[in-house]
Order: sequence, then structure tokens, then C-alpha cells
Amino acid sequence: MDKKKAFYDRKSRDDKEKSTAGLSPSRKKISATYLENAGVYYLGRFSASTERFRDVMMRKIKLSCNEHADQDFKSCLSILDEVIEKFTKLGYLNDENYTKALYQSLLNRGVSLQKIRVQLVAKGCPKDDIEKALSEYAPPEDHEILAALRLAKRKKLGPYGTWPEDKIEKRKLYQKQLAVFSRQNFSYKIAIQILNMDETNACDFITPSD
Repeated sequence: MDKKKAFYDRKSRDDKEKSTAGLSPSRKKISATYLENAGVYYLGRFSASTERFRDVMMRKIKLSCNEHADQDFKSCLSILDEVIEKFTKLGYLNDENYTKALYQSLLNRGVSLQKIRVQLVAKGCPKDDIEKALSEYAPPEDHEILAALRLAKRKKLGPYGTWPEDKIEKRKLYQKQLAVFSRQNFSYKIAIQILNMDETNACDFITPSD
């Protein structure tokens, strides 16, 4: 059985090599014009930090260099640096504005502050721009509790769920729900506060539309 499988695996590889033999590379060579066109197309579809934009373009460069052995990777990166500099001057890339917009979007969605910070870092936002956004657009004092309640309502946790009568099962469910808040970067204090609420208490914080 193993020999038969090996035969078909080898045949499949041979067939694939034959089917691609003689074909010209499918990816274009790197040039300033190519990277500018690809960059404008990407930014027309997605907002991005400079770091995120660089990562996307670098993947294109690597794939192109893999198919065109005569290309020098470092030279291609130099072209990318020039394109990024041009896009920054023209306003296509603006880390400060991007960071503020993403921060406001996450804040309005009721994401915890710690989770917001994590996501901003993951999106490649510069540290200075993150700190500036957090300081200039500080959320209301009750932001964390409101955000946690919105999460509880979506996930049917705490006051929005049903607790089992059995004490052991209730404790297990309690621990699972604590873990949900933890994964969303809410503090233990906030999580406990929410889980110990009843629905009447929760309504004092958020309206039915929330």
C-alpha cells in the first residue's frame, strides 16, 4: 500500500513539473511604477499603517524575486523605501490619522482599553501615536464597565445568561465566563463585577438598545 501511494505521489509531482515546464514567470518584476500601482490599489481597499503597508509590499517583492532570479532583493527594498516616502509626503500613508481613526472605531465598539492597545500594536501603529491617541481621546470613566456589559449581553454572560442550580456546575460556568472576559483583556475586578450583577443592575448602566 505504501509503495502504491509513493508511486502516485511521485507521478503527481512529475505531472506538475511537466505542466509548469516552459512557462514564463507569472509575477511582474519589481519597479517603482509596479509598487506604486500595487500600493494605491491596496490602500484603496484597506486602511493601513506604514508598517502594515511595508509588510504587504515586502511579500510581493519576495514572491517576485523568487520567480526572477536576476532581481536583487535589497535593491527592491530600496525602491519600496522610496515609494513609502512618496506616499507619506502625499498623505496616502499617515500613521497618526490611521491610529486615531482605528482607536475611535474600537472605542465606539466597546472594546476594552487593553484590547484596543493590543490591536493597535498588532496593526503596526507606532508607539508614540498610540500613546497620543490614548491621551487625547480618553474614554469616559465608565467605558470599561459599559464595554464589558456589551460583551456580556452579546455572549449571554452573567446577568444575561442562566445559571444552573447545581453549585458545582455553576462554579464551572462561572470560571468559563471569567475566561471569556480575560481573553478580551478585561480586568478580573470588572469581570467579577459583571458576573455578580443581575439584569436589573445591568440595566442601570446600559439601555436596551446597547
